Amino acid sequence: WKAVALLQSRQRRVAAKLVALWKHRHIALGLAKWKEHCASRKNMKQIGTRVLCRWLTKQLFVMFEAWKEHLRGSRVCAKVVDRWIRRLELGVLCLWREHALQQKRMAHIVHKALGRWAHATLSDATVLWKLRA
Repeated sequence: WKAVALLQSRQRRVAAKLVALWKHRHIALGLAKWKEHCASRKNMKQIGTRVLCRWLTKQLFVMFEAWKEHLRGSRVCAKVVDRWIRRLELGVLCLWREHALQQKRMAHIVHKALGRWAHATLSDATVLWKLRA
């Protein structure tokens, strides 16, 4: 009876070890799967981040290129508008100068004409006075 008890005790220990081993193996397999899943997820996240960064930098690059092109175009337009304004101002300035010179010439002509009339009248009066004297 003692031998049977030892055998049963040994069988229980072996069975407990097998169950523990299977239990731990099951847990170990689960942990291994979880570790593999985490590594895969981390890898996918890194790949996704790189792809997204590439897309974003590509879009960002395209946006910056479009912005630079817009800025260059606006500078060209500003230069054209500035030239037009300067040309118009120059034209207006030339017209004003011509008008001022014309006014000055007219004032000089009027001054000369009035002077001649005044002197002519004085001259006529002097001639008449000399004739009567």
